[in-house]
Amino acid sequence: MPHSLPPAGSTIVVEEDFDGTSLTFTRQRRRLSKNPVVVFLGLWMIAWSIGVVFAIFGLVLRLENANGNPPIQIRNFLLMWLAAWMIGGAFIGTLFWKLVRRGRPERIVLGRHHFLHDPGSFDSSLLFSPEAMFNPLLQMEQYRELFSKRKPIEVPKSALGPFRLMRVGERQRLTFDHGADRHEIGRSLREPEREWLAARLMEWHPLPASGVMNEGDV
Repeated sequence: MPHSLPPAGSTIVVEEDFDGTSLTFTRQRRRLSKNPVVVFLGLWMIAWSIGVVFAIFGLVLRLENANGNPPIQIRNFLLMWLAAWMIGGAFIGTLFWKLVRRGRPERIVLGRHHFLHDPGSFDSSLLFSPEAMFNPLLQMEQYRELFSKRKPIEVPKSALGPFRLMRVGERQRLTFDHGADRHEIGRSLREPEREWLAARLMEWHPLPASGVMNEGDV
């Protein structure tokens, strides 16, 4: 039976084969120059590199002027400052790379007897959404996800719980249950895409508990 296509302009790519259906959520490439955080981190990395050069140069110069034996206070200060600067640079550099790289897209496989959900790399654009910018707790959780390993989940269809589309506060969420865990799907999708996806998933795996719910129903 033919299935409806994703909404016009959707980032969802549908691929059908003998084993089932693959749904990949591609991401639109955003201009980095429009992201003030990325611009700031890039400038910070330039200043950090200059600071490292000056610190190493200052340490070598002190050693030469003191015939290889500068005052221990000055030497220890430079070494400690250089170590702290390197640690800070490594963290900021990792954050900068995670923000500018093209991450692994989220993907779902609807097999004949199994379900696979690969959450992909965390969508860094969510860090700068209005919802996150004014919610420090949510932003901390998102930074934790940014640095965590997001592994694919494969579940036998018979063990898969219901799919639910619900609104929590102002945000729409599409979730599925596996045992005692609840997993979110398509967080970076727009609402019409998520609603189409929910209908497609519930058609593939209809359960009485599946459906569209309001906050407080679960």
